[in-house]
Amino acid sequence: MKQQNNKLATSSSTFDGSTIAKFFIKIGITILTILTFGLACWYLVCAYEKWDKKHTVYDGKRLIFEGNAMSLFFRHLLWMFITIITLGLYAFVISKKTKQFVAKKLILKIEGMIIKAIGLVQLQLYSL
Repeated sequence: MKQQNNKLATSSSTFDGSTIAKFFIKIGITILTILTFGLACWYLVCAYEKWDKKHTVYDGKRLIFEGNAMSLFFRHLLWMFITIITLGLYAFVISKKTKQFVAKKLILKIEGMIIKAIGLVQLQLYSL
């Protein structure tokens, strides 16, 4: 257990993006989502995730998000259909499903090589 704590303390995981930039990006996403009546929501979510992951270093490795808006859009259509069938109960799962989509579309960049990080969220849970 002590060895795992030392490993976690020495890992170099950082976010090198600007907090002010992140704030204004989130404000811009909110405004654009309202102006487009939610039609640009999936594109904006993917654009934000690409920016966020581009500025994130996990255990010394740069993260890259490779998801696209169309695949997220079609998944949301399916999830909305399931929500209607289940009389709204599935709506509580959609946030988790979106986070799983983001986690599945992450890749790690290691010294010029790119490694797909399938289930990065699960890897983080197992490393604790």
